Amino acid sequence: MSRNPPSDLIIRAKEILLPLVATENEREALLIDAFYLSDSRLFYEIDRKGAPAVFASLLIKKLIDHGSPVESRHPLAQLLHMARHHYGDDKHAVIDELISHSNSLGQPPPDPNPPPAIPAKV
Repeated sequence: MSRNPPSDLIIRAKEILLPLVATENEREALLIDAFYLSDSRLFYEIDRKGAPAVFASLLIKKLIDHGSPVESRHPLAQLLHMARHHYGDDKHAVIDELISHSNSLGQPPPDPNPPPAIPAKV
């Protein structure tokens, strides 16, 4: 099984984020929720300017490139986790799937030939 995320991950994540980032104040609020307490350096590195669609694409790219875990999640997964709170139950399964795919970013695929398990000594 491959750990590669789907090729439309960015587009799908962007669809979730766009309604939440229409204004700079909304962007600021979402980024506070996602990163202020857990990775303030990342929080301050994110540029909040630009049209919503451009901002969302650049934000997703920045988070994918950052890669270091935030709250034990990939940064994109952390942002989607916080965005999930702004949606009803009807969107939770879709967002949870995106979070799962986001957490696989930067991880190598599983070894197709893992070494045999060493039996425990009794």
